[in-house]
Amino acid sequence: MADLQAATSSQLAEWAGASARAYRAHMSGQVRAMEGIARAADGIASLVEGAGLLVALVRELVRGLIADFVSVLAVRLPLWLAEAGATLGVATPLVISQVSSLVAKWAARIGKLISALISSLRRLTPLLRRLGDLIDDLNELLRRAARADPATGPTSRRSDTWGEPDLDSMGRRSDWEDPSAHPQTPPPSDAHLPAGDPVYHRPNSTAIGYDSATMRNFDSVAPIPGHHDVVVHGLPNGLFRPGLVGADGADHPANLTHPQQIADAVRANPHYDGGPVRLVSCHAGAVAPDVGVPPAAQQVADALGVPVTAPTDAVGVDRYGPVGQTPMIRGGGEWKIFYPNGGR
Repeated sequence: MADLQAATSSQLAEWAGASARAYRAHMSGQVRAMEGIARAADGIASLVEGAGLLVALVRELVRGLIADFVSVLAVRLPLWLAEAGATLGVATPLVISQVSSLVAKWAARIGKLISALISSLRRLTPLLRRLGDLIDDLNELLRRAARADPATGPTSRRSDTWGEPDLDSMGRRSDWEDPSAHPQTPPPSDAHLPAGDPVYHRPNSTAIGYDSATMRNFDSVAPIPGHHDVVVHGLPNGLFRPGLVGADGADHPANLTHPQQIADAVRANPHYDGGPVRLVSCHAGAVAPDVGVPPAAQQVADALGVPVTAPTDAVGVDRYGPVGQTPMIRGGGEWKIFYPNGGR
């Protein structure tokens, strides 16, 4: 967790603005939740370890009692049998009674130990249950933080999905379910974002993420002469969110990503010549009301120092269409050009 916090601080050290502050707050919340889960897990581990030591102790005590019983019986039984033989069997009931009494005595001792063990373990059960509930609460907090738009808070809900079923939209719902805990391995990439999201380079484009919608748009979008395309999922809060493929084979959102990281990924593409950029990314040209940050496209333009063209609504290609498509914007949206520092 300390490494994640340090990496976040170093990556955002030179970033400014409301979007950067929101991203820092978002990551800090996730780190705190993960630290809480780690502490609760340590508590459970300590309790389980203590229970294991207790069981081992009782086991050794029981083994000792059984050994004592066997040794006592080995000494006394020949004497009792001798008595039975000397009395021609008259004392046999007495011998049986003595053996039964000895067995009952040691069984009672062993029973007390086992009863005490069970009682101790039962007292641990409520503690384990409370720690388990705490982990569940922290996991839910972590899930809400992962789904939340940092600039608008965890209660923000806005649908970025396409109304038309045949379009691959480059945006997602901000309340999308968690990605699988164990996503599928992405195709070999050319680079990675600091959070681990794969980056793919081509002469005229850069893609970030590896879900099916990202890769289909990466393959199918027709280039604009003189522009470098950037394909990545966007959100209406001034941030991006690359996609991944979960263990279930479905598309899921990955890490919330600051526009500065997108700009860094474009610069790292050896084919990028420093020219204008087109963002094939939902809502990159607009933000939701009261977000308090510039559109993601404006932030990328400021970071790269070049004009950036971006859609004001959801954008994508026809998933059943051919290669070389012009990306379509959802009804009412448009392409806007953003210049560095708001100039022209």
